[in-house]
Amino acid sequence: MVDCQIMELRVLRYFLAVAREHSITRAATALHITQPTLSRQIAELEEELSTPLFQRDNNRLQLTEAGLRFVQRAEEIISLTDRTVKEFSSKQTDISGEVYLGCAESSGMQIIADVARKLHKRFPGVRLSMQTAHATTIAEQLESGLIDFGFILEPVDIVRFDSQRLPHRDVWGILLHRDHPLAGQAAVTPEQVAAQPLLIPYRPPVISFLSGWLGKDLNTCDIRARYNLIYNATLFVKSGQGCAITLEDLVSTAPDSPFRFVPFSPQLTSQAYLIWKKVRFFNPAAQVFYLTLYQHVRKLEAALDSPGNKG
Repeated sequence: MVDCQIMELRVLRYFLAVAREHSITRAATALHITQPTLSRQIAELEEELSTPLFQRDNNRLQLTEAGLRFVQRAEEIISLTDRTVKEFSSKQTDISGEVYLGCAESSGMQIIADVARKLHKRFPGVRLSMQTAHATTIAEQLESGLIDFGFILEPVDIVRFDSQRLPHRDVWGILLHRDHPLAGQAAVTPEQVAAQPLLIPYRPPVISFLSGWLGKDLNTCDIRARYNLIYNATLFVKSGQGCAITLEDLVSTAPDSPFRFVPFSPQLTSQAYLIWKKVRFFNPAAQVFYLTLYQHVRKLEAALDSPGNKG
């Protein structure tokens, strides 16, 4: 195990420079240090990690498998450190800075967009930095401190995080080509879905969630492809290679669109949450983002509970 107290940030920057340049000589020039100094630092790093990080291939330094993994970890550490320095060096008289958010694909992101609009009016120096990812990646980024909040959908284990339930549920169904025989139906049953060639999300918790609705293991169906983000899957649907199991409103189904969305029957939905790491110290920008979201959610919930919306 790496002793993070021993490893210096300077050495991580040296390592990343060599990984980028594929050369000790070029990296040393870019870093304004001597080649022997850089060679010695990389050798000491490899000794500390007890594994080689580079191998020579046709006069170029290539990362080993361990080196490839360490690049990601080094970049995360440097990114987190740079953010921390930036936060504590900025003036606190006016609240400004970036709020880092990991986002699932969902029409519920409209809530975040509305919050961002309100936030900008009061704190124009606060900006959102958003990355679209699935819940597993978002959880890992939260644990690593790379993002402040995660916008996620069920199914997901949120016990180890603090969370805010949002007034939004996404509807599951299938995305079809408009010429598909099922495209004109109001809904599709588990039997109809199981009989189709399918493009499905690849995350195991989602597969288990969908299998519960289907009444059988989704993996036993005719699976043509697994996807992360829906755009690439739409190209398969458009070319007639199958139906994509997805959420409503992620793809345009306007009259001139080649796609149609048909919801599941019985209905299957996923609850939306905002999550963040427990015992997390937020910078002022993240604090005002959360307070603005909290107030916005309270207003939405009050509107939904009003007599005009009951019945």
